[in-house]
Amino acid sequence: MAVVSAAPVGIDGVEFSGNGVVATDSGVTYLAGWQTETIDVRLSGTGSGEVCVQLGTGENADTLACQTAAAGETVSLTVADWGTTGEQTLTVTASNASGQVDSVTQSVHILSAGGDVDEDGLSNEAETQRGTNILSADTDGDGLTDGNEVNVHGSNATNPDTDGDGISDGNEVSTENGHETDPTNPDTDGDGIPDGEEVEQGSDPAEGVGGTGLDVNGLPMVLGLLVAYALLVGAIIWVGRSRDDGLDDAPTVPPTDGGDADGGAVTTTPEPMTNEDRIRQMLDENDGRLRQADIVEQTDWSKSKVSRLLSKMESDGEIRKISIGRENLIARPGDEPESARSPFEEQD
Repeated sequence: MAVVSAAPVGIDGVEFSGNGVVATDSGVTYLAGWQTETIDVRLSGTGSGEVCVQLGTGENADTLACQTAAAGETVSLTVADWGTTGEQTLTVTASNASGQVDSVTQSVHILSAGGDVDEDGLSNEAETQRGTNILSADTDGDGLTDGNEVNVHGSNATNPDTDGDGISDGNEVSTENGHETDPTNPDTDGDGIPDGEEVEQGSDPAEGVGGTGLDVNGLPMVLGLLVAYALLVGAIIWVGRSRDDGLDDAPTVPPTDGGDADGGAVTTTPEPMTNEDRIRQMLDENDGRLRQADIVEQTDWSKSKVSRLLSKMESDGEIRKISIGRENLIARPGDEPESARSPFEEQD
């Protein structure tokens, strides 16, 4: 009768545990190289043996951790330093006194903290902290890359409509549809009506008083103010006429040549300052140039309103927009930094 030898210790399964696993795609496990990773190996067969985790295969494999265990146990191997990044082959081996008796390979991708595997402008480490998809440039599918949302607009890269106003973040900042609203503010122009409702009703969500002169959503309030104003003016006129009726016998004041009775100058009401005048005044006060962000901060206007106003003034030749890194510098022609002037401009 033949004697069947018992199977030596073998590998029954390999699993990753801990925060180091950030994604799995097409059979590749993506691991955060800056975090400690635990690899759990289930053993089968009989006897005991040494279990090792390696990067690579064959003679060129680099051993990362080893531990002795008996068949039927699950051994946990910890890797704190992978020593490399990029796509690698992870090999788990089981050996006994006779040598290597079993092995399992797994494709892994070791990520660096400062890398950007999906090229969305947000580092690998930042994506794991914010809960975005490290393998998708646009986690929430709103048309903005994760990096653009976090670093430029301050919106939530995992929510397609950060402010819940009914317009996706991508559409809010798009120049193609003309909205140019704030994706983090449900009421960009502060008129009490959510941006989404304004778009549905055809008014401008970035301007309380739009290009037609009145925001149609605020028309009832405007009419009410006009009525109140008319009543006030009527009351003033009535009081004035009543006083005139009681002064019929008063001496007539002779006309003057434009001065008052004491010889003083006539006081005139100054013309109201336009938005363009305010920009010009700010440029005058800042030697002809200042950052676009400073205009937004000092006027308390929306970013989109400032952008449209400056674009109009630039098309009229009043100012120049100069890109410096991620910011715009606004300057009057002739007051630009030397480095931003055209080489064909006439030198004084």
